[in-house]
Amino acid sequence: MEPWEHWSQTLRQWANSLGVEDITGAEIARLVHVVAVAYQRAMRARPEMANLSQPRFRLLLYIFFLSQGPYPHGVPFEALRRMRGITKGTLSALLQALEREGWVQRVPDPEDGRRIRILPTAQTLEAIAARAPAHFAFFNRLASALSQEERQNLIHLLQKLYAGLQQHLEAETHPPASMDTPSEA
Repeated sequence: MEPWEHWSQTLRQWANSLGVEDITGAEIARLVHVVAVAYQRAMRARPEMANLSQPRFRLLLYIFFLSQGPYPHGVPFEALRRMRGITKGTLSALLQALEREGWVQRVPDPEDGRRIRILPTAQTLEAIAARAPAHFAFFNRLASALSQEERQNLIHLLQKLYAGLQQHLEAETHPPASMDTPSEA
């Protein structure tokens, strides 16, 4: 039995002893985390670009893809911070390192000159294009235990799970007004 299977079995038994029958939400959260950690370990073992740490590489990919889609004039700092879920200080430090090494450039926000946007440089565009086929092949090898249909189903389910999580987080951040609140008369 694999350690994660033993963990699941032990968790189920413990939950049942407490009268809890359904722990699938906890199992999903744990497995998503375990899979994410395994992907991170696989990525660390295979550096994609010279002199780039994994956090900087992932941030660079976010900047690249967002600048190719919804933000062709540069990715707003706040959008990057929210998407990556990191502090302003951490993001600033990562961006300064990427800018110093010539991977990104800061440009004024066309709508608000006090803010900045981040764009990938020509060096980034060339490096990502050169490495993309090997990068995609690497991830396909990591997912090779699943058939193509299983991969598509998993993608669909994870997107659905993510959307539900986002709705939950939004409701937690902005709860609706309670109907139990006394009205002003």
